[in-house]
Amino acid sequence: MATYQGRRYDQYKVEVTVDGTLLDRRLDLRSYAFEFDTGSFSWTGTAQLALALLADHFHRSEGATKRTADELALRLYREFRKKVIEVLEGDQFTLTSDQVAAAVAALESRGPNESPPSASVH
Repeated sequence: MATYQGRRYDQYKVEVTVDGTLLDRRLDLRSYAFEFDTGSFSWTGTAQLALALLADHFHRSEGATKRTADELALRLYREFRKKVIEVLEGDQFTLTSDQVAAAVAALESRGPNESPPSASVH
C-alpha cells in the first residue's frame, strides 16, 4: 500500500512524497503553473497534484500500463481534485492508496451530492 504525504514548508513550497520519494509531478501529461493558495495544498488550484497522484496510484495499484494509468488519471483528476484534494487543510496531509482507491470508486459510482472518503489531515 502506497502512502502519499504532503507538507507545506512555507507559503509557496509544497512537497508531496509517495512512500518517502518525491511524487513525479507528471508535467508530461498536463502542465499547470505552480502557485500556493494559503491554507490548502495547491499545485495550481490543486489540479497538478490530483493528476500526478492519480497517475501514480493507477500505475502502482491497478497494475495498469503507464498509458492506461495516464488515461484514467486524465479522465478523473478534475473530480478527484474537487472532492478530495481541494478539501485538504493545514500544513500536512496523508492519503493511502486504499483511501485513493475508495475515493475513485466513490467518484465513479456516486450520486451528484455524495463525497468520497476523506484524507487524514494533520
